Amino acid sequence: MKYPLLILIILLTAENIAQTVDKRSDSITENTKSFYREDQFYAGVSFNLLTKLNNDIQQSGFSGSFDLGIIRDFPFNEASTLALGVGAGININTYNQNVFLGETPDGNDIVTALGTSIEYSTNKFSTHVLELPIQLRWRTSTIKDYAFWRVYAGIKLGYIYYFKSTFEQENNTVIQTDLDALNRFRTSAFLSFGYNIVNIQIQYDLNPLFNGQFTNTESEIGINPLRLGFIFYIL
Repeated sequence: MKYPLLILIILLTAENIAQTVDKRSDSITENTKSFYREDQFYAGVSFNLLTKLNNDIQQSGFSGSFDLGIIRDFPFNEASTLALGVGAGININTYNQNVFLGETPDGNDIVTALGTSIEYSTNKFSTHVLELPIQLRWRTSTIKDYAFWRVYAGIKLGYIYYFKSTFEQENNTVIQTDLDALNRFRTSAFLSFGYNIVNIQIQYDLNPLFNGQFTNTESEIGINPLRLGFIFYIL
């Protein structure tokens, strides 16, 4: 995935929207109630950090994340400054690290950390996750203004529907698309804050990506991703 290109596309889209929708419709009359919804599409780009790692695990290279979805807004008050947001989205991740994921001839998982003596050109795995975000939303918006401060916090419930691990070295390629140790059901804490369209986002997986132990040791596999990046809200 070409993350710099995605970032450029999102920034150009955000700039265009900001120039054309600085204010809500001027046709709103004095009799219109202040109640409104902030239903929004969102797109985000992040850097993936791997946390709770075994001493033998090391992250390497760039690990990125891209997410896209929509949020339905349910205001709590007439001014609509406090609301519940519920939506649906997709999250695509790549993780570059030194954990080899494979399979024995009889179908058992192989999960082991690659030592420095093993030479390879690529070792990464990718996940595609269907997500259900649930947010408590606070903002300083009004019915006419698009530009406002916001703080959105909550959880994301997810399911990994696609997984692929790729290991490449000279004259050898190992691709793994199914792993019993993979924890496909995801639960993440989420926070975004900022002004107008561009906001900072932080997402932390509350449960590990993998269950069980390494093949050659009694250490837990674990790995809890932490995502740091930007999220763009588009009405």
